[in-house]
Amino acid sequence: MYLRSLTLKGFKSFPHRTRLEFGPGISVIVGPNGSGKSNITDAVLWALGEQSPLAVRGQTMRDVLFAGGAGVPSASVAEVEVVIDNSDGRLQSDFSEISIVRRLHRSGEGEYRLNGARCRLADVLEVLSDTGLGKEMHSVVSQGRVEQIVMSRPRERRLVIEEAAGLGKHRKRRHRAQLKLERTRANLERLLDIEREARTRLRPLRRQADAAEQHARLERQELEVRYELARDALRAAEERAARASERERAARAALERVEQELAAIGEQRSRCERELAARAQRREAAQASVHALEGAAERVAMRVELLRERERAARERRELTAARIGELEEELRDLARRNGAETEQRIAELERELAELDARREERKREQLAELERELDTAREQLAAAERAFAALDEQRRALVAERDRARERLRATERELSAARRESAQVGSELAAVNQFLARAGAPLAGRATVIEGIACAPGFELALAAALGALLDAAVVPTLDDALALLAGERTPAGAQAVVAGRARRAAAGAQPPCPGAVALRERVEAKPELAAFVDAALADVWVVDTLAAVPADFGGLAVTREGESLDGRTGAVARVVRGGAERVLEERRRRDELARSAQAAAEREHAVAKAVQAAARAVDEVERRRDELEIELRERDRARSVEREHVRRLEWALEERRQAPADEGPDGVRRAEIAAELKALRVELEQRAAAQRRAERELETARGAIRRHETVATAAARAAAALERLEGSLRRRSERLAAVLRADEGDEGAASRRLRDLATRESELQRAARAASEELAAARVEAARSGDAVVAARDELAAVAGRLELDATARTDPLAAEERAELEKRRERLARRRAQLGPVNPLAKEEYERARAELEELEAQRRDLEDAIAELDRVIAETDRMIREGFRATFEAAARNFEEVVAHLFPGGRGRLRLVDAEVGPQPLAPTSGAGADRDAAQDGDESEGEGAPTVPEHHGVEREPGVEVEVTPAGKATRRLSLLSGGEKSLVALAFLMAVFLARPCPFYILDEVEAALDDVNIERFLALLRRYSDRAQFIVVTHQKRTMDAADTLYGVSMGRDGISRVVSRRLRGRPQQELQAAARSA
Repeated sequence: MYLRSLTLKGFKSFPHRTRLEFGPGISVIVGPNGSGKSNITDAVLWALGEQSPLAVRGQTMRDVLFAGGAGVPSASVAEVEVVIDNSDGRLQSDFSEISIVRRLHRSGEGEYRLNGARCRLADVLEVLSDTGLGKEMHSVVSQGRVEQIVMSRPRERRLVIEEAAGLGKHRKRRHRAQLKLERTRANLERLLDIEREARTRLRPLRRQADAAEQHARLERQELEVRYELARDALRAAEERAARASERERAARAALERVEQELAAIGEQRSRCERELAARAQRREAAQASVHALEGAAERVAMRVELLRERERAARERRELTAARIGELEEELRDLARRNGAETEQRIAELERELAELDARREERKREQLAELERELDTAREQLAAAERAFAALDEQRRALVAERDRARERLRATERELSAARRESAQVGSELAAVNQFLARAGAPLAGRATVIEGIACAPGFELALAAALGALLDAAVVPTLDDALALLAGERTPAGAQAVVAGRARRAAAGAQPPCPGAVALRERVEAKPELAAFVDAALADVWVVDTLAAVPADFGGLAVTREGESLDGRTGAVARVVRGGAERVLEERRRRDELARSAQAAAEREHAVAKAVQAAARAVDEVERRRDELEIELRERDRARSVEREHVRRLEWALEERRQAPADEGPDGVRRAEIAAELKALRVELEQRAAAQRRAERELETARGAIRRHETVATAAARAAAALERLEGSLRRRSERLAAVLRADEGDEGAASRRLRDLATRESELQRAARAASEELAAARVEAARSGDAVVAARDELAAVAGRLELDATARTDPLAAEERAELEKRRERLARRRAQLGPVNPLAKEEYERARAELEELEAQRRDLEDAIAELDRVIAETDRMIREGFRATFEAAARNFEEVVAHLFPGGRGRLRLVDAEVGPQPLAPTSGAGADRDAAQDGDESEGEGAPTVPEHHGVEREPGVEVEVTPAGKATRRLSLLSGGEKSLVALAFLMAVFLARPCPFYILDEVEAALDDVNIERFLALLRRYSDRAQFIVVTHQKRTMDAADTLYGVSMGRDGISRVVSRRLRGRPQQELQAAARSA
């Protein structure tokens, strides 16, 4: 499992889609400062779920979007895709590749996709939880992370180990369970409060139910008393209602008699009033007629005055119009006296001269058109020639384009062949590097001496047989003399059980041994050795035979029989053994494979060189075709410009010809004379037209004046006749008005007698009305009494019906009245019952129902409380189980990391020591007592023994709660006293951080590691130690290193160069796979 590819688009300095493909081993990304190398590290962090803008070097999360550059707009969406190879099935998925895509829009909306399907961040983290990848992953070490690891608190280092151990999901599960437990406990607290409150409410409800029951008994007794009283009250009310009805009937009869007499008086008064009203109407009508006649006479007089005035005005206008007619007749006579014959004769002469000029102009126009047509024909012939030349050149251009396409296709084919050759060379180089790394790890020579296995080789398939025959001698050191062998074995650093072979002392065995069985092959025939080891191999492999099976070896065989599967039978001792696979035979196989790969690498390099030459030749052919095409393009553009010039010339001639056809030719003296004639003709014609218009205008005005005289005469005559008629009408109106005034004076004497009779009738009517009011008041009083009696009856009936309904008795009145003593006794009893009810106070009639409901609710609350208590117990168990899993997982990973840390520190700090220990995470690191010398080593050894024996040191307890321990790092470089990490140099801090990360990696390997300039503070020696670690563990994980160091570039299996131009856009400008020439690597680094 490893990081296969990374694709960026719109992310920081990568606006365009950029894809980086990685393979197993070591990949290195180089580039100058500010080129965008670290943006690749940020992209991996961001795509795998990082939510903090500071972690990806931004203030807000929108800072990851490309902000725009020179000529490049800002990106509206940032997208990063991480593809992880899952061919080993480490992730619990059926896919061989896991694609994780994260997008962020400028609006703030974002999304995640897992293998193309939309998902949540929690889904991504769940998939990666068991691999050490995620938001808190330790596999991405960005800039400044080294210093952060060294200076972090023990709690933060513990989180790194927990994340590597895959405990993040257990932490989250525990956190969710803890939150649920807190919520459940809070619910239990609230439920207990509610239960206590319910129990408190239950007792008062019981008391209220008892009081309500007693209240109901008293209320029943009181209702019985009220029932008897209500029956007697209904009887008394019905008697009062009967007396009130009789009084109402008597009052109504008296009122009807008064109203009849009042109606008769009213009729007489009405007749008298109508008579007086008729007289008044006649008098008013006569007065109105008099006023109307007088007004009409006044209006007629005013109209007569207006008509006389209009008659005078009409006569004055007639006199003025007659004077204007005389003036117009004089003007017309003057116009008639003027003679227009001379003007018309002059116009005819000018028109004849103008016709002659037009004839000469048409002749000149025909000559000019013929000249223009000849020029146009010549220009068209030149244009056709230019078109033919351009078409010929364009045909040549198309042929060159086709030839260029064919050359480019050949170039692409050779480039693909070159890419295939380079991939093959890189693959062979990668395999060869892996074999060399394995052989370098497996070699381990003694004191720099060569071993036997390095000087021999065997045929394919005989590796296990050779390992069974020679055994431990394959790892023996080869020395020239016996003294050298003894000195080597006596060395302090020589491991126990080591062997040495003195090459000069070996003696060749005698030949002639016979095979032990049919098909047996002498192993010496399948083994090749260097000259200095030939005698040793001959002696060691004498009478050693390779058989198909040990069962075929006869019992009298005295040599050594081996099989290709690694089984051996010593004929002399009868010992049978079997070689374990993965030992010396693997070294022999890898050495043979290394030789084959070396030959394959040489052949691939030769093929690559040949194909590279073919690519160069194809590129030169493409350049030659491009050069010829460019020259032809230049000539074609010149021809096109010439063709355009000819086209423009033809167009201009055609336009000039058309303009000449449509426009007259007025050039020369004829044109001037023609213009003079036209101007004179126009002036003469205008003069004639003005004279005729003036005559027509005077004639029209004369006719209008004559009509106006006739109208004025008619108006004056009509006004005179109308004024005379109106004067006669005015006299008639005044005489009629005088007659009506005399009639009015005669009628005023008869009105006094009618008025006196009307006053007598009004006095009698007033007396009758007072009597009617008295009768009405009596009737109203009787009605009120009857209504009140009726209301009392209704109220008594309602009261009796209500009481009888509650008692379920008949609501009928008593037939005989109650005795006074009996009624008084009932009243007293009702008062006593009312006082007893009042003493009970307010009662709740629904108390009993509420009591039953409250008791049921309390039982339900008790059941819920038991459920919550069971849930809390279950959550406590889940949390305890999760804590146990976290402790055990952390303990196992920490112990492995602690052992690995000691080994890695011993490698990075030769002669130094280091260890990881658990401390109180809250208190933080404690001052370290300086130690040195052997005593310090003994103390450290004793501490180490205690740690191994106890598993983990005891962490102090605070207030009875055990805290999770943090991780403290202790490093003592060679020759120095143990000190705080903050006092180490920058390079030592980097080494300590790298040792810590490597220790965690070895304890729980992560699929890939991204190291961003972590070796920036290291010198060449420490860089070499750091690279040795990377090479040693590159077969277990993928390393991607962002660096400036040349030594780190040399260790790369894959090299990327990143650059940035003035437009602020990062580009991948070079890529080098292992196996390319060193010169190309240096050129790529310089270009980056």
